[in-house]
Amino acid sequence: MISLFRKIRQKLLSQNRVTRFLINSLVEIPLFMIRIVIPLRVNSRKLKKQKASRLENLQQNFKGIWGKTQNSFDSPDARTEFFLMLKQEPNA
Repeated sequence: MISLFRKIRQKLLSQNRVTRFLINSLVEIPLFMIRIVIPLRVNSRKLKKQKASRLENLQQNFKGIWGKTQNSFDSPDARTEFFLMLKQEPNA
């Protein structure tokens, strides 16, 4: 598409049609901006969805670990098992 506009501009300049050249340039600038802005918005929406899903996963993991902590401090053996489990979870 850029080459098409380039050919049109060269043709207009060779024919000494400056006003049409300027109009063509003014049309090309917004089209170029649209080609850049739309993909950026799509990408930012994807990133927001990914962040939301990551936060949701972290929240679920935290709730699961928190639930385990509520029941794990009844006896000393349960406490040590729980802390050993916490050490192993990030690596898994």
